[in-house]
Amino acid sequence: MQFSRREFLGGTAAAMAAAFVSHAWAAEEGKPLIKLALMSDPHVTDAHTQEELRKAFAYAASQDVDGVLVAGDLANNGRDAELKMFADAWYAVFPGSKNARGEKVTVIGCYGNRDYRRSSITQPGQREAEKDISIFSHPDAIWNKLFGEPIGDEWCVREIKGYKVVVAHWGFEKQLKDWIGKTGVKADETFFYVQHPHPGGTVFSGLAGTDKGPAAVLAGYPNCIALSGHSHRTITSEHALWRGSFTSIAGGSTALVSAAFVENYENTGAKKQKKGAPPLRTPHMPVPEELKCGGRNETLILSLYADHMTIERHENNANEMAGPTWRLARPFQGDKAQPYGDGAASDVPQFPVGAKISVAEQKGANRAHKKEAQIAVSFPAAIPAAAAKGRVMDYEVCAVKDGQVVARELVVSLNALKPMTQVTKPVVCVFGKDEIPEGVTWRATPRDYFGRTGKPIEG
Repeated sequence: MQFSRREFLGGTAAAMAAAFVSHAWAAEEGKPLIKLALMSDPHVTDAHTQEELRKAFAYAASQDVDGVLVAGDLANNGRDAELKMFADAWYAVFPGSKNARGEKVTVIGCYGNRDYRRSSITQPGQREAEKDISIFSHPDAIWNKLFGEPIGDEWCVREIKGYKVVVAHWGFEKQLKDWIGKTGVKADETFFYVQHPHPGGTVFSGLAGTDKGPAAVLAGYPNCIALSGHSHRTITSEHALWRGSFTSIAGGSTALVSAAFVENYENTGAKKQKKGAPPLRTPHMPVPEELKCGGRNETLILSLYADHMTIERHENNANEMAGPTWRLARPFQGDKAQPYGDGAASDVPQFPVGAKISVAEQKGANRAHKKEAQIAVSFPAAIPAAAAKGRVMDYEVCAVKDGQVVARELVVSLNALKPMTQVTKPVVCVFGKDEIPEGVTWRATPRDYFGRTGKPIEG
């Protein structure tokens, strides 16, 4: 891949060297080549969701962005009136689509499943007039009316500061291989691609319902930066970024943020049950306040430089960073999947020197409010290897007897959703006393977001 003339002239000798030296970043004084805000799933339907979106736009304005990309589900019920509320939130922050200096700021939306709502609107017996006030009947026309720029009925190509932004509206990402050639993007070109669902096998790759078709197409464009939403999963997760044959980034929701990536843990949501499987017991522990997502409002800021890209994660209501800034060297490699944080083994989290396990019996109740005798296992929080790597995702806690694991649970780190506000209180994992035989020893192991383990402690 070669830099364009614009990108070459925007760099320095240090920038050129950084293309060949891992983790060498050009100085970030001065403006990036392009700076964009990414958000998703505002689901605007009332004054509250509109205000949350306005806050996200206001944060984007404070970061002096060139454009704002919204990766789907703009209007909760797919109504023109809801999209008008979306537009009103935009113009409250960017009057005339301009920043405080009078410079143009571009907003580009991608329609999601809630914006199109075909299945509900086309039900037999529903008023024909409903179609006249629904986005899916005139997606390009209503956007053009509100913003004075096209967005396409199926897909579109827009430009911000000379960089193409390719948008696939809901359902049309499945046909990407049929129309991407019409966009004019070149195989080695740096461009942004927006669709509502995550490209299958990339960010939050275990999610059901994602389509690998778009990912297979984008694999031929190593400098593509794919942006998506739909899952509502919080951007505090390191799985919100994927680096492989192209780059994939999950946008944070301005409303309805989900911590679902930490489900099936002893200290989080109720455990999922597979169809036909025997009933699962109710977890013994309540959900800590640190692991609740209520009231979150998330935005990413993407800054593209000649030799690298930064991705800043921000929670708008608390006005704090939602995670360490990601920095990706350019040109992108396009050779293998490299999820951020997946580095050397020395980067895994470790317990502090001298950390010990404490065990105590207690009376308590499980989450079904059933009283029970319990065993509480506690130990100090592990320490991340560095600010941007080795973050603690969870802990494996095992009861061991005669060399065999007789009971095992996972608990999420209290820092999993607030990584920039370090929680230092002890980690606790609770077992039912009737689960644990006499004479066991206990083992706790810290793990990072990619399942790599630090050194366990035993007691």
